[in-house]
Amino acid sequence: MGAAERMKEIPAQSWTTMSPARMGAILRRPPGSAVFCSRAGFTSGSIALRREVPNGLGPLRRRRSPFGPGAGPRPRASYPQRMIVVWLSMLLASPSLAQTAPRQVSAAAGLAVPVGPAGAGAAASALSLLSPGLAAHAPAPFASPGLFLPEAAITPTAAPLPRTSAAPRAALLRFAPRAVSSPPGRRAPRATRGLPAADRGRVHTLFESMRRLQGTDADPEATDRFQAAVQLYLDGLAGVDPEAASYLGIHSGDGVLTAHDSRSRARRDAFYRRVSRALDRIPAERLSREDAVDHLLLSGQMGAGEPEVGTFLTSPLETISMQLTKDYAPVERRAAAALARLEQYPKVLRQGRRQAETAPRIAAEAALEEAAGVRVFLDETQRVLAALLPSEDARIRRAVAASRRELGRFESALRQPRPGGGWAAGRKAVEEALRSHLPQATLDGLRSLAEEQAAATLGELKDLAARLFPGRSWRDAVSAAGRKPLKLEEILDAYRAAIARARRHIADAGIATPPAGEVTVLATPEYLRSSITEAAYDGPLPLGPTRDGQVFVTLPPPGAAPAEVERWLATYGVPEIIDLTALHEATPGHHLQLSRQKEHPAPIRRIFWDYFLGEGWAHYMEGVLADSGFLKDGGRLLMLYERYWQLVRARVAMGLHAEGWSLARGARVLAESLGLDRADAARAARLYALLDPMESMSYALGRLEILRIKGRQKERLGARFSEKQFHDRVLSYGAIPLPLIEAALERDWR
Repeated sequence: MGAAERMKEIPAQSWTTMSPARMGAILRRPPGSAVFCSRAGFTSGSIALRREVPNGLGPLRRRRSPFGPGAGPRPRASYPQRMIVVWLSMLLASPSLAQTAPRQVSAAAGLAVPVGPAGAGAAASALSLLSPGLAAHAPAPFASPGLFLPEAAITPTAAPLPRTSAAPRAALLRFAPRAVSSPPGRRAPRATRGLPAADRGRVHTLFESMRRLQGTDADPEATDRFQAAVQLYLDGLAGVDPEAASYLGIHSGDGVLTAHDSRSRARRDAFYRRVSRALDRIPAERLSREDAVDHLLLSGQMGAGEPEVGTFLTSPLETISMQLTKDYAPVERRAAAALARLEQYPKVLRQGRRQAETAPRIAAEAALEEAAGVRVFLDETQRVLAALLPSEDARIRRAVAASRRELGRFESALRQPRPGGGWAAGRKAVEEALRSHLPQATLDGLRSLAEEQAAATLGELKDLAARLFPGRSWRDAVSAAGRKPLKLEEILDAYRAAIARARRHIADAGIATPPAGEVTVLATPEYLRSSITEAAYDGPLPLGPTRDGQVFVTLPPPGAAPAEVERWLATYGVPEIIDLTALHEATPGHHLQLSRQKEHPAPIRRIFWDYFLGEGWAHYMEGVLADSGFLKDGGRLLMLYERYWQLVRARVAMGLHAEGWSLARGARVLAESLGLDRADAARAARLYALLDPMESMSYALGRLEILRIKGRQKERLGARFSEKQFHDRVLSYGAIPLPLIEAALERDWR
């Protein structure tokens, strides 16, 4: 490894005091001794981890996709090239280092051409757009306090995840069933499943976007051209991807499903190239700092690939479900559009048969399980549409019958013999994804961080369990945590009460400004029961007229035996579980975040949703409300178990996708760490193999990154820091990447 590569390993806080000899020693030390790593990784929700087989989704996220959009990375500078330019430039931009840095860097890195004062001046001029806050702590967005672990923490001898003996199944079902339920377990909020997330081929310009955040006066002509490009994208999306457009609140294509034949794919590609060319002709440095970020976000959407196999099964039906549950138009009109789409569903299944024949074995197995839920959905949707459109009964029956026939053929294709494997993204792809979004993050550092945090959380969990349940194991304590289960008829009211209490609590405790939109709690409709195991938040459409959301709660099926109802209540009907679920899904979790996002004036900010902000925020808020007294002892114990679960999940995802772990090894780690039985651990391992590893990492690492940014702002602002202001400001920028939010806080919060 050369000196240029070593540049990325130097802790930023050491630049001001490091001698040339010390810097040279670090740059020339042997591989494996790096100390540079991130406290939390960042990537967008559907970051493209491209492999040889087609698995992209196009520009908009589908909820069941294991990987994200794109047809391949765009040409760009190598990582070392980009890093040395960035580190040198940001270093030289600091006035306190302008005199000594050129000598230090030249001597340490062994550069052939020493960097003289003129070079320092040029670099400082080039970075003059940086805010004073960032310049004073350069490079703050990339290496803030807390981003560096002790060298010992990332050695190969780092402690493994704590092991536990197998726990009773109740220990899983009392709290964490959503993490291993029908794929993909605890999902992103329903309203975010069509939202864009950046393509890694363009997000390497994150460095540039952070500089442009500081912007100069906007050029009116460039602003007009950018707004025209945004409108071009929004106006044309329904013509090439009508399902995605519907999820965003664009309803001109509501009666059409997204087609996947070669002609339709060519039209999509041509559309994205057209928008991309329009964006490329607009110099981002001539835009306002807000528009420059939006330029980056939209540029990341300009790529398309073929959907993975599960998308053909579920995406059309999820769109139909959205039309039947969202009150954006008269119900008869929405039902008519849903019927038109249902009639096209067999065609989509035919178009996806090739993917069904070639999908990796575990993806085919998961799709076969989903197909059973599709049959239930078709039956229930037939009843709903027949009630809403009685004059169209014959059309409805024909559409459902044709869908069932084609579904049978799709299932036959899924059952064809195929080799195992093929699901791992690969270490290089995972590392590239991390580096494209948070350059200082290393996979080894994140692995050590997950292990370190998991051990600390388990220790806290054990201590609280010993205090609450003396003489019992922590696993038994998790199973026993909480009060007596409620009665079935009390469940929905308990959710409503928990959401109302949490809303009052964040206002009274000065945690955040309550959301403008309201949340309605409903029993899950029959046609959605197969896809919502416990509860799910269904947020407002990003470009729709309302900020209101819904929480669907899946109750026992009508006519369930008393013993089945009793088991359900013991699992899901405990008040502490309801409190924790309600605050994550509604306020101050997903509903607060998405409601605030809808307030942003820029449409791109309303439609872009980053996993590390979105899921990291909801997971972070679980701890905030526990620390502020909303969750009592039993609720805090369950919150700690959720935190521990997500840390183990992140670690297992790294192993499965980047370290060559088998599914059996992943299941073994889950069973030993979390106390799952063999079957549940195997299901969880398969789920995490199918999901984008960035998604699996986003809960735990997003939370840790928010905490790091919060600590940085406390240190910087001192007595001026306010937790309420911090939370309100973070959400005010939209669900954009956390490094961009940190840069904006440094600039705006003085």
